[in-house]
Amino acid sequence: MLRTLFIIALLTSCSPKQEIDEKRITQHVRDNINSFIEMEPVLGADSFYAYEIDFYPENKLIAYFEDGHIGGYLLAEYNLQKGQIVILPIKEVPIERLDELMNEL
Repeated sequence: MLRTLFIIALLTSCSPKQEIDEKRITQHVRDNINSFIEMEPVLGADSFYAYEIDFYPENKLIAYFEDGHIGGYLLAEYNLQKGQIVILPIKEVPIERLDELMNEL
């Protein structure tokens, strides 16, 4: 049983490089979320913050963002080109329409 769990852990773990890249991409999205979305903050808020970023196959991610009053989700494609992070927004939706993005993965 222990051997099976160990093998599963090895198969599902990220490589160190992938883990570093995901950390860099997460920080880049958090630092620049307002430039990736068209939604405007409301009720005196001046910007959005990306709270959760999930990575999916084919270099896609979904970022949950909010300004303290309203929120939404951003579906984007990410790449590393010559060490630089490139984020290509695909679609954003209000918080209640997450299922639309999940259908596009």
